[in-house]
Parts: sequence; C-alpha cells; structure tokens
Amino acid sequence: MIGLHKLKAGHWPVFLISMVSAITNLFLPVVLVRILDPIDIGIYKIFFLYAQSITFLSLTGGPLYSVYFWIGKKENSLRYVEHAWILSFVLSVVCAIVGLLFSVPLSHVISITQTQTILLLLSAITAAPASFYGEYLIARGRRINGSLFNSGFEIIKGIVIIALVYVTRHINAAFWGFTILFLIKLALAAYLGKKEKVLTFEVDKEKLKDVWRYCAPISIAGVLSFFLEKVDMILLSSQLTPESFAFYSMGCLAVPPLYILEMSVQKVLVPAVSGAFHAGDKLSMIQHYRKAQSDIAYLMIPAVFGLIIFNRPIIEILFTDQYMQSAVYLKVFALTYLAYIIPHDAIPRATGQTSWVLKMYLILTPLSIVVVYFCAGIWGAMGALISSMVFFYLPKIPGLIYSSQITGYPIRNLIAWKSLALYVGMNAILMIACYALKNVFSSEKMWFLVLSPIYAALYLGVVNYLRHLKGKHELKA
Repeated sequence: MIGLHKLKAGHWPVFLISMVSAITNLFLPVVLVRILDPIDIGIYKIFFLYAQSITFLSLTGGPLYSVYFWIGKKENSLRYVEHAWILSFVLSVVCAIVGLLFSVPLSHVISITQTQTILLLLSAITAAPASFYGEYLIARGRRINGSLFNSGFEIIKGIVIIALVYVTRHINAAFWGFTILFLIKLALAAYLGKKEKVLTFEVDKEKLKDVWRYCAPISIAGVLSFFLEKVDMILLSSQLTPESFAFYSMGCLAVPPLYILEMSVQKVLVPAVSGAFHAGDKLSMIQHYRKAQSDIAYLMIPAVFGLIIFNRPIIEILFTDQYMQSAVYLKVFALTYLAYIIPHDAIPRATGQTSWVLKMYLILTPLSIVVVYFCAGIWGAMGALISSMVFFYLPKIPGLIYSSQITGYPIRNLIAWKSLALYVGMNAILMIACYALKNVFSSEKMWFLVLSPIYAALYLGVVNYLRHLKGKHELKA
C-alpha cells in the first residue's frame, strides 16, 4: 500500500489535492444535464472547448509551464520565472484585443452569440497568467500550497456555475460567473506574486528574449498539439447541431482525475529530469522517466478498462438514459487515455530541446486536420473520433526515438515494461471475469454498481501486494 510518507512526496500532493477539483469538474456536467436541455449543454461544451483552445492560441501555455524548466536553473531562476509570467500576461492581452476586434465574425464561426464570445475571450485569456502563481509554488517544491491555490478556484468555479444556472436556468449565467471568477484569480495571483517578490515588474530585455526563445517553439507546439488532440471536436462543433455535439462530447468523456494524474506526474518529472540533465546524470533521467510511466499507468490502465467495460451504465448514471447514444463513443474514446502513459515530450522539454517538439507537431497537425476532416465527411462522428485517436498516438514514436538520442539509451530502456505488463495483465483477467458475470445481474446499472468497486479493490489489493513483495526483495538484495 502507499504509505503516508509517500503521499507527501513526489507527484502525490499535486494529484490528491487536484483530485478534489477534478471530481468537481467531472460532476459539473452531471448536474447541468439535469437542469438544462441538450441544446444548452451543447453550447456549454462549445464554450469551454474554445476557452481551452484560446490558452493555446494565445501562446501562453509555453510561458506558464516553462516555470518547471526555469526553476531547474541554478542562477537567476526567479527572474526567469518572473519574465515568463510577464510574457504570459502580455500575450494574453494581445490575444484579447485581437479577438475583441473580430468578435462578430468569430461568434459566427464558433456558433455562439457575440456576448458569449466576448465572455469567452475575457475569461480564457486570464487562465494562464492567473494560474502562474500556483505552478510556481509547485515547481519550488511547495506542492500542497500550489495545488490548493489552483484547485481551490476550480472548486469555487464549479459551485458558482451550478448555483447561477440553478437560479437563472440560463447558460449565460455560467459564463458570466466563470469570467468574473478568473479575473479575481488573476488579481490575487499578481498580489501574492508581488508579496513573495517573484513579481518585481522590472523588465530585463535579455531575460525576456531568453524566455521567448525557449517558450516560442513549445508555445507553437502547444497550439499544434491542442489541434492534434481536439481536431475532431473542433471540426464537429461546426458540422453537428448543438444537440448532436452534446451527445458526441459526452461520449468523449473527460475524466479530470486522469488528466490531473498525468499533469501532476509531469510537473514532478520535468524539473527532476531537468536537474539530472544539468548535473550530467543521464541514468537518473531514465529512472525518473520510467517511474513517471509506472505512476501514470498504475491508475490510468484500470480506468481505461473500466470505461470500456462499463461504458453504458456509466453514461446512464452520469447523464441519464437521454444520452445513451453517447456510450458507443465512450467505448472508443477511452483508448485515448492510454496514450498519456508515455510522456513523449518530457525529456526534450526538460533539456531545452523545444524546437524539436515544434518540428514534430508542424508535420503531424496539418496532416491530422486533413485526414480527420476527410474521415468525418465519409464516416461521420465515429470516423472523426477514430482517425483523431490515431494521430494522438503518433507523436509517441518520434518522441521516444528523440529521447533515446538525448539520453544515449536504447528505446527499450525507456519503457517501464514490467509495470505495464503487470497492470495490463491484471486488468485483462478482471475484464474477463466481469463479462462472465454480467448475466447474473438484473440490469447493466446493477452490474456496474456491484462489480466496479470489487474490480477496483481486487486490482489495487493484488497489485499493491505484488509491489510490496518486490520492494522487500529489492531491499534484501
């Protein structure tokens, strides 16, 4: 079992605290589908799809997450963090101005009203600079405080949106509350950053250039990777009716704890690899990389098996049987989560090789847009989903090859084979048992409610026992 001392170390503080906000975001649409009709849910999904995209389109993602690289530097690390923060804010303001100038045609393109588009711009451009303070704390090792800052606002966001929609019965109330809340978060982040003397507002042109040189490739790559990941959603949001898009997007179920797991591991992995790289310890880089895979796969693999096995009762319980046609999309979409196990760009980012990341996405993203558009036109939403999933996996291959070149170790040494085999094997056995017992139950819902907790308990119990035995054996050796 995971001991309490381990919960205070590594990625666990980030993951466990962020889990609370992740669960809030997971159950936010669960509540909203019981208040709003599918058309409003479709608009809600479109709004937050593009709210997420603007963070990438404004190029602010690179400066935000570059904090984990700058903290690894031995000299003037805080000043580089500050200039990354300033760059993030400037890019956000520029994006807002451009977007507001073209708000009318933009609203027609993304199929929402002009008012909703303006709120979208104001809220989304604050996301990166508002989150900078929390990321800085995590990068400095104050993982609990940093996670509490960002996760606290996510929890408040969920409460505010549900309360406003419940009272007004109008989706616009959710967008107003979301926008105002993130403006408050930005002001508080700036105040706390200045109080801790991270923000001095003294601009050094040379440091700003250094930050831009590092961030520009990774920011542009972030835009391209976002389109690579969301190309099906972006294309279908304009091709499907809001109601049909609601069914599709509900099937492409975002399980926030799984994203949080991957991000929390990455936030520990990148500075650890960066530190090992600057110390010239390539063996340590490999060890951190394999451990990250094992940490992600430990919960990711059983979650994927669970989504595939219990796709229908999960949709029924979460979104009511009105959205049952979403189940077929969930069964396929669940496979995309397996791609997160391999952090393909972590070593290039941690070693400053961001230009390579950009080159990779410059090739894959345009190709994915053409192929997914073609598949969507011929085979509809399912064609778009399967083709986009293939392209989501493709970066893993060149990522592993380039990481092998950087570290000097063969690709087979980069993969945590034993851990992955253990997790997959255990879940395959449990999956067979679940399907064998399905006819015993009166309904799929009862099948899920009874067997899913038993599935989780058996998996965690057996895997942790085997890991415990392995640890004792290694200790004796």
